[in-house]
Amino acid sequence: MSQAQSKLIANLLVVIGVGLCATFGAQLTPKTLHAVTIEQIKTKKLSNATLKVEIEAPFERVKTWWSLSALPFSGGLLLILFGSGWARRLQHAELNGDIEATHADSSANLNSKESLQLMMQTLQELKTLLAENDPGKLEAVKQKIERLQVDTIDPFVESREQFKMKLGINLFVDVFGHFSQGERRINRAWAACVDQHFIEAKNSIDIALKSVDSALSLLSET
Repeated sequence: MSQAQSKLIANLLVVIGVGLCATFGAQLTPKTLHAVTIEQIKTKKLSNATLKVEIEAPFERVKTWWSLSALPFSGGLLLILFGSGWARRLQHAELNGDIEATHADSSANLNSKESLQLMMQTLQELKTLLAENDPGKLEAVKQKIERLQVDTIDPFVESREQFKMKLGINLFVDVFGHFSQGERRINRAWAACVDQHFIEAKNSIDIALKSVDSALSLLSET
């Protein structure tokens, strides 16, 4: 049974329980049901009849009601308690599952220093490729940049709130300032590869390498 189905059944049990409690909780006892009301006396609807008003004491009324409705009313109350407790446990389990999934995703992401180190490694490889002054290498550089974007840069950016809490706002601003400069240059290098502009691609990678190195140096000082 899926979690959604379990939640549906739990809520349904609560609804049934409320219905039973409402129905049998408001059930009248025989004496209360047949008692002469004040309105009937005032309107003289029973003026020609002999009025016999039998007053039932509150305790006796509750006792009589309990003997008639105890089982269904108690059953409804149990359904409410069981259904609401079940729904609460399901909600708690779902919340814990979301938190654990978030923690798992966070642990799967690289920490800030490792991410920058990987960027540095890839940028060094790109610099080596472009050092050969071979425009034919631009396609390989473009593909490496695309993998770098997906594998390292995107997770790094998505984890910025975690890094902000871990590093503190001042250090975070400095590190991400240098990183952002490097990221822009990496994107410019990708565009230059598409345009087959070798010199621009090479210069952009050199500048990106310096920017990411500055960001990494700031982290290494902490």
